[in-house]
Amino acid sequence: GGSGPGGRFGCERMSEVLFSADGALLAAACWDQTVYLLRVRQGLADGQVEVKLHKVLSGNSSSPTCIMFSADGEYIMSNSKDMQILVWRTKDGARQRATSAFRDTRWQTPWTCVIGWPTIGVWADPDYDGTDVKSVCQSHPPDGGYLAMGDDKGCVKLLRFPSPFVDP
Repeated sequence: GGSGPGGRFGCERMSEVLFSADGALLAAACWDQTVYLLRVRQGLADGQVEVKLHKVLSGNSSSPTCIMFSADGEYIMSNSKDMQILVWRTKDGARQRATSAFRDTRWQTPWTCVIGWPTIGVWADPDYDGTDVKSVCQSHPPDGGYLAMGDDKGCVKLLRFPSPFVDP
């Protein structure tokens, strides 16, 4: 195992880590119900990289499982185990109260959050509860029109992307 820039953030397991598109931010979703937003500075002396805590994003009522940056890096979204969606501004860590205002926001590709406007159709199976879908991934451009999903039953399904309707 190697070690490098970083540090210990939180006291429980990290469920996901993700860089912003420009690589300047790194988010870590932790089971302590927070998302740690880190600043990444590259190109320091001797090729060193510096990683520093920028903001602690709180408000999740359960452990976050998925995180995604907006395409421009101005916002970050989390999904939590209790199916909550939260959005924060990355500049100052301010939580954005109107999640519906982000319906048409461009997010990083590929889409990997289980819960969101473009993944509502994932939940069309009447046998699914909020814990059954474990992962999703949008196909890569130029044909980003598919969404693969994996569930607790060992199934992999392919849907259209976006899939904003429960009954498409």
